[in-house]
Amino acid sequence: MAKKLLIGVPHSTDEEINVLESYIRRRNVSKVGLELCSDYEEKMRLGADGYSYQLAGRLEKLGIEVIPLDDRKYVDGALTLGYFLRLCAKDPESEKIKEKIDAFYWQRDHALHVRRIKESHFESQYWNTFLSGLYALLEEYTTPADIAIRFRDVQYNRESFMLERILDTSPEIVVLGSCHIDYLEDCLYQYSSTRLFRGFILPVSLYMAGRNLGLIPDVNPIPSHLR
Repeated sequence: MAKKLLIGVPHSTDEEINVLESYIRRRNVSKVGLELCSDYEEKMRLGADGYSYQLAGRLEKLGIEVIPLDDRKYVDGALTLGYFLRLCAKDPESEKIKEKIDAFYWQRDHALHVRRIKESHFESQYWNTFLSGLYALLEEYTTPADIAIRFRDVQYNRESFMLERILDTSPEIVVLGSCHIDYLEDCLYQYSSTRLFRGFILPVSLYMAGRNLGLIPDVNPIPSHLR
C-alpha cells in the first residue's frame, strides 16, 4: 500500500487547485484532509469559495470524502494575528498601523458602495470579523514581539488540533499550508511529505534546498527577527 502523503501548499493560485485535483485523482484515494473547519459545508452554502473550499467542492464531486482538519476556535484569531503581525513588523508605531487598517477598511467600503461589488453573506461575515479583530488588537497592542508570541501560541494550539484530527481520521492525503506541514511532518511518520510550488509537486528535500538558496520564499509568517 502506498504511503500516506502530506502536501504543503502556498494557497496562491487557482492553477494550483487544478494541479492538486489532477494529482489526487490519480492517487485513487477515498479520504483527503483539508484546511477547513467542521462548518465548511455551511460556509460554502453562504458563498465561501476560497482555496480549500474550491478544492473540497471538486473532491466531493469525485466521490472523495473531505476531512476538515481546522478549528474555528483558533483559525479566525490566527488569521487576524498573522495579518496584524505583518503590519507591525514593517512599522511598529500604532499610528502607522491604524493608518493601514483604516486604508484597508476604506478600500473595501469603496469597492462595495462605489464600484458596487457585491459580497456573499460569507464574505460579509468574514471581513467584518477580520476588521473588528484588527481594531481590537490595535487597542491592546504593545510591541511586535508580543503579537508574535500570541500568534505562535495560537498556531501551536491550531496545529495540535490538526495533528489530533489527522491521527483520529487517517486521511490518505493531507493538504495544508506549507507552514503547517513544516510543523506536522515530524510528528507523522506514517506520511511522506511533499510541497506544491509553481505547479509542481516537489520532494521535501528539493523544496528545502530551494528555500535555503532563496529560490523559494520562506513561508513562516513570523519575521525572522521575531522568531
